[in-house]
Parts: sequence; C-alpha cells; structure tokens
Amino acid sequence: MSGSYAMALEMTAKMTRYVTKAAISCNGEEWRSSYRSRRLKLL
Repeated sequence: MSGSYAMALEMTAKMTRYVTKAAISCNGEEWRSSYRSRRLKLL
C-alpha cells in the first residue's frame, strides 16, 4: 500500500512540475512577444 502511494505521489509531483513548466514557458513567450511589440511601438 505504501509503495503504490509513494508512486502516485511521485507521478503527481512530475505532472505538477510538467504543467508548471508548460505554463511558465507559455507565459514567458506571451510576455516576450508583448514586450517586443511595445518596444517596436516606442521606436
């Protein structure tokens, strides 16, 4: 029982890390593109 629980916990942690990384990269791309367009407008 404890083994399967630990495995489930590890899987959840991996999923959370993956989702967080994906969200961060998506937000980063969005932020970068909006920053670039803002700079182009200023120039």
